[in-house]
Amino acid sequence: MLKTEKKWTPDPQYMNQQLKIDETIRSTLVDWMIQTHYNFKLLTESLFLTINIIDRYMSMHQITKREVQLVGVATLLIVTKYEEIYPPLLKDFAHIADNTYTPEEILDMEKKILFALDFDISLTTPFRFLERFSKLAKLDNVTFFLSQYMLELGLLDSKMSQFTPSLQATAAIYTAKKYLMLNNQAHTDLFGLISDLGVTYSNEQVKSCAKCFNQLAILIQKSKLQMIVKKFKTSKYFEVARIVHQATTTKKQPESTRSTKNKPESACKSIS
Repeated sequence: MLKTEKKWTPDPQYMNQQLKIDETIRSTLVDWMIQTHYNFKLLTESLFLTINIIDRYMSMHQITKREVQLVGVATLLIVTKYEEIYPPLLKDFAHIADNTYTPEEILDMEKKILFALDFDISLTTPFRFLERFSKLAKLDNVTFFLSQYMLELGLLDSKMSQFTPSLQATAAIYTAKKYLMLNNQAHTDLFGLISDLGVTYSNEQVKSCAKCFNQLAILIQKSKLQMIVKKFKTSKYFEVARIVHQATTTKKQPESTRSTKNKPESACKSIS
């Protein structure tokens, strides 16, 4: 997993090359994809694979505003065929997009995406690493879902792909642990965590990624894109979004994940 994870990483700067869409449009698409994925009750892995394929395709081709949702729908169609036992039907995808696109348009875009990626849609996502790391670190359900919340927040920011999937998973766990330790002022042993997970990242690398997750967790509170927050406020996910909301609204953030003047380049501020 660690040896091949960089193979499918999209260019973190690709949105700078798009002429007709911007980061705000992309984050709106991702928010809609999270809602659609949730409504269809699909596997979590399907969501992460969908966003990765969208980014990889959009890094290769100029996309118009009308095509943005079409790319999302066609990509989800591809992924559900690949990941799901009972994928939604083509007519379901046309309906979920309010019949803005015909089934023929969706199938045509599906073909374009598959040819552009040379049919290579396999991927080791951050969520797969989280599943693996959760066993190694013996995470409880609350820590696991809070880590997943961080990873899904990262989907809203195209520049998060500057961090490898395994680094994102490591930083998400670290950030989750920091939030959970706020009330009792306990110390999170980052070196011990890195050792338990069997990764070779430095403390600074993990903290650099964690700062982006923390920045996203703060900005999402005032964003119009609230699907991910609503999702993680449900009992299914142990209402972990409330933990972050309480910490960010009271400005009681994890110390080592706060933004600094030398924070990594990120598109977090583009979330609308």
